[in-house]
Amino acid sequence: MLILFVNETQTDWDLYLPRVSFAYWTSYREALRDSPFFSLYGRDPILPLDLAFLSTNHEWKSNEVASYRRRLFLSLRDTRRMVERQLIKAQDRHAHRLEGQTETKFEEGDPVWV
Repeated sequence: MLILFVNETQTDWDLYLPRVSFAYWTSYREALRDSPFFSLYGRDPILPLDLAFLSTNHEWKSNEVASYRRRLFLSLRDTRRMVERQLIKAQDRHAHRLEGQTETKFEEGDPVWV
């Protein structure tokens, strides 16, 4: 993905790395059935456009914080379980694709494509 943005001499890759990394972490993954960001944090990322419309006037009450923490815990627990199930399914699909394929063994000195 990074190769799409860097210059011909590949000297400016570090300028694009944070944005490309963010795009990678927030994009949908078939194996997870969600984004890695959501799987890790239990929520979608807050984007600059979200911040433009975010209300900062809200003051938390003590019972709201406890309730929020409980909901977040349950959400993360459920997300983790879902991710584990999806990864097992992805591993099974991968193993099914590999069935019947023979392993190629190389000896020292064998010609290979590099």
